[in-house]
Amino acid sequence: MLSFTLVIFSDTLWAIDRQDRVLKVTVIHAVCVILFNLILISTFGLIGAGIAPVVAGFIALIIYHYEMKKITDIVICRYLLKPAGASFIMSLFLYHFLNWNLFLLIFSGAIIYSVCLYFLKGIEKEDIKLLLETIRINK
Repeated sequence: MLSFTLVIFSDTLWAIDRQDRVLKVTVIHAVCVILFNLILISTFGLIGAGIAPVVAGFIALIIYHYEMKKITDIVICRYLLKPAGASFIMSLFLYHFLNWNLFLLIFSGAIIYSVCLYFLKGIEKEDIKLLLETIRINK
């Protein structure tokens, strides 16, 4: 989810000819990953190696958000809360059933995420209609 969000921000800035800002955030992100890896891996080992890119990603997200606020009024974070909530619920389920078959985990994770997103009103009935029409057209 975090990587996807970073890509949305960077591609948006890239599309409006703000590559200099994308470069700035990318360099800061890379430096943060390296620094956090040096600090956290020596302290926490593999757990630190997992935490370092996540923390650096959140720093990059904050900087991207700040850069986007300078350019547009669109509150992108508002559109990310519902998918983040659905992802969290799905991850709790997947963590609880970690010993299941991988294919069953993938299938059930997709179902749980979709259902949660629907109940959180992240997917509207119009979206489902459009998806079904698209599937019918491509047959």
